[in-house]
Amino acid sequence: MPTRRPKFWISAARICGLVVIIGFTDGLVKLFDRRLEEEDAIVRSYHGHQSWVQNVEYRPRIGGRFLSASLAGEVRLCGARGSDKAAQSWDLHHAGLSTFDVYPQTGVFATTSALTPANFRYQRLMIHPISDSPPLTTLNLPLGLSMYPSRPPSTYIPRYTSFAFYLMEMLYAIGQPDVSGASNVLLIEQPLTTSGFS
Repeated sequence: MPTRRPKFWISAARICGLVVIIGFTDGLVKLFDRRLEEEDAIVRSYHGHQSWVQNVEYRPRIGGRFLSASLAGEVRLCGARGSDKAAQSWDLHHAGLSTFDVYPQTGVFATTSALTPANFRYQRLMIHPISDSPPLTTLNLPLGLSMYPSRPPSTYIPRYTSFAFYLMEMLYAIGQPDVSGASNVLLIEQPLTTSGFS
């Protein structure tokens, strides 16, 4: 699939069949239709993120729209059809974003803050509705680190933690760095409340 410029990392979400949304390291999000000829496969480009797109999530339950999140801390809601401008955006983590996920059964997404030299002892977790409402949950999670890690775990994965919603129940898991500085993670599970879920 042509991208017209080299990229080192992409995140992708399949809409249906051969239609794919891909986020790139330069902040672009592109909609590809692989049924078309190679030079025509990019059917839409979304400009708006100012940095690396950490994740792109398409969910049919949110009306043919998708969410993308950049390492700068911004989450954008865009339509696969219609305007290439964001229908809504949130600037949730001013010092940067580490992880982003969308709960598949409802209109809720989650973000965690990036670790920085000024903020490495705690990580902020936000569970947010896909509406113009305040966050459902905001937690400051202790990381147990005594100093800021000297380098990221990988050049291609510039984050120290992970996050994922459990598909079958209203639970999520948070992977945190091991206090010894190793790449092992400690998983934490907490139930989600149904308040505010759409």
